[in-house]
Amino acid sequence: MNQTNPTLSDPLLAQRLATAGLSWAQLTQRCEQIVLFGSRAAGVARADSDFDLLCVVREKDSITREDRRVTPGIDLVWVSRERLATQEWLGSELAQHVAAFGIWLHGQNDWGHYVFASRQAVLKKAAQIQDRILALLPRWERLLPSYHRKYSRLVRRDLQRLQLLSQGKPVPCSPILDRAWLSVKKPLTKWAETVLEPGLVDLTLLGRLSWQEQAAVPAMVQV
Repeated sequence: MNQTNPTLSDPLLAQRLATAGLSWAQLTQRCEQIVLFGSRAAGVARADSDFDLLCVVREKDSITREDRRVTPGIDLVWVSRERLATQEWLGSELAQHVAAFGIWLHGQNDWGHYVFASRQAVLKKAAQIQDRILALLPRWERLLPSYHRKYSRLVRRDLQRLQLLSQGKPVPCSPILDRAWLSVKKPLTKWAETVLEPGLVDLTLLGRLSWQEQAAVPAMVQV
């Protein structure tokens, strides 16, 4: 699905661009491709969900510090044309997601068919999960129940992502992961033991925390 000017059909996107001090004309002048991804591309967004846009800057342009500033309501991910052709990018979790689920709003998809499931993406996700668990361990008992649910959700989603990446599958957006979790009848640790490649994550660490994934699921589906 391609659109030449989504601001005409989606005034909310135009409004959020304006709030960020940007315009669709400015973006298309700098970028040879703009791709919508995440929950809005999947049609499962809430009214207050961000617009996730991958912005591929033209070959002679460069990505500046200003580009990386926080833009409320819009998450702009900038990628240089040079990086687009690297194995690091083509094998990344984000590239796999955008190629599978993204909607090209500007320009043509001339790289998606080169995307592949990389072992590097699997190991990176596993390391992120391990680091988060290690950071939570010393303070878990002092956290309020609301934070238990929050971090249970974040870790559970990342374990789902790790499973999919290990299987060579692109990772969908978070609301779809949440819906898929509704059909899982096992506690988080038992599920992880069943579906994950042994040794990717130290599940003994996971088992030391009282994850509240089942109690958090109904609220998570709305995120």
